[in-house]
Amino acid sequence: MIFREFFDRLRYRIEDSLHAKKISSRLVARLTMLGLFAAFVTAIAPTLADELASDPSMAEPTIVVETTTVTTETPSPSATPVEVVEIEPSASPLSTAEPDVEALETQPRYEIKAPRNSAVDPRATKFFLPALQISVVGSSPKYTMACVRGNGIGVDIGAKNSIEDGDFVLGDRTMNLNFVTQTSQIASLLNAEGGALLFSNGTSIAGRSFSISLVAVSKAEIDPSLCSSAQSSAQVAIRALGLELSTVKGAGKLK
Repeated sequence: MIFREFFDRLRYRIEDSLHAKKISSRLVARLTMLGLFAAFVTAIAPTLADELASDPSMAEPTIVVETTTVTTETPSPSATPVEVVEIEPSASPLSTAEPDVEALETQPRYEIKAPRNSAVDPRATKFFLPALQISVVGSSPKYTMACVRGNGIGVDIGAKNSIEDGDFVLGDRTMNLNFVTQTSQIASLLNAEGGALLFSNGTSIAGRSFSISLVAVSKAEIDPSLCSSAQSSAQVAIRALGLELSTVKGAGKLK
């Protein structure tokens, strides 16, 4: 009550001063009002500001700015077209290494018809072997290799006194002769030019020997190591022809 009465009295006095005839009274009244108002603002404004700051409803709204990233794709330059060249296979086949010559796994049975022995002059150093006959029992292979061996003598086939070595003949005019050909031509090659010539270097060929063995092979190529696979062979012994001198006793007439 005291505060209210004080406030009412103060209000009345200010109103009287405001309506007073003296200018000084009115000026004092107005200054007093301004002072009171300033005091009120000074006392009340901070408290009101704190209350407003603590009120969530009075807080300033947070402005959320959404950002959108726009990616601009730069068009890549178009790829240069590549010309596709088709390579046609070569008309000629690629060369491949051929397998080595081999002895056939199943060897045929050859029939070789030759004299077991031949008589020669004891002084002879050369001798033409009689013609040989060769045939195959059953299925005949395409290629046959002949292995001819001379015991202390050389063997000459084909053209005589000349070496016939080549792709199909090896060791002509030596003690180790090998030749390969089609099976049907074996005997013809061996008997050509009067037959195989057996010879020695200045000594008698009597007491020497000659042998031939045949082996079926996979192709027309010579490999002397395959002679061990032969299952058919023949041998000819050369003996000296007997020249005996005998004495005959008897009467003789003289004319």
